Amino acid sequence: MSYFFIVNPAARNGRGEKVYKTLEELLTKNDLPEYTLALSDYAGHSIELTQQAIEENYSCVVAVGGDGTVNEVANGIGDSEINFAFLPIGNGNDYGRVTQMPYDLEEGLEIIKKGNVRQVPVGEIEQLETGQKNRFINVADCAFSAVVGKAAHTEAKWIKGSFKYKWLAIKKAMGWKNLNSTVRIDGKEYEYNIVLCAFGFGESFGGGLKVLPETTPWDRDEMNILIGHDLSKMEIIKLLNKLPKGKHLGHPKIDYLSGKVLEIETERPVPVEGEGEVYGDTPIRVTVLPHKINLIAPDINEEVLDK
Repeated sequence: MSYFFIVNPAARNGRGEKVYKTLEELLTKNDLPEYTLALSDYAGHSIELTQQAIEENYSCVVAVGGDGTVNEVANGIGDSEINFAFLPIGNGNDYGRVTQMPYDLEEGLEIIKKGNVRQVPVGEIEQLETGQKNRFINVADCAFSAVVGKAAHTEAKWIKGSFKYKWLAIKKAMGWKNLNSTVRIDGKEYEYNIVLCAFGFGESFGGGLKVLPETTPWDRDEMNILIGHDLSKMEIIKLLNKLPKGKHLGHPKIDYLSGKVLEIETERPVPVEGEGEVYGDTPIRVTVLPHKINLIAPDINEEVLDK
């Protein structure tokens, strides 16, 4: 096996640079037969480095960073059969939670060396106005929650983790106006006065907020879809208190559905984001792709780090 490690030096507010040096030391004394260690220097660079790994016939590409790095590498993989692994060192690490990858570098390397491969689904978001397409493997969303996610890139940089998401959500709720929207799931049409729509293959976003409770990527061919509608500003804020434990299901203004193709049209364009990346605006079409990614993950029969 040959491994191509891609380290994001900006992960966890610059911690990635220190991780690079630590990882270099661990790999030097490790018994991996062949590896390359590379730094991702700018937005989109991890995509390019992943494609380089594929062209050079590496067996496995390893993302070392947060959810944004995982997302870029997944987009770089495309329809390749290369194995994919990751070491979560970001602020959110939502994909690390759902796949039970430990935060400890040495434990993560042991899992990667064992090479237990499981296939995970991939979704593709197409912006219908521009034709731009982006892939995701965990959770993506649009409307209010994406407004909050977009703000997280530029506002309240002094606040970390899920508390930052909650703080920004309360702030943005004060100016939010619900949207008359048409939602189609596998051709079936719904009309909503929409607040948020989250969809994907994992349960959390925003650093542990369980928007799609008990959703995992294992043995999955559809995405779960949550739609919040007709919520007042105060109801949005109350909903935020339920998200960390996934206790919002059953609310009369929350619909929980599933499907392979999701289309969303809104009365005004609103942001779409996923895994720390902003994908433009609605209208969108989201498709579960036939191709799956070969993910190296913990063996479900083994005890893993409690997350």
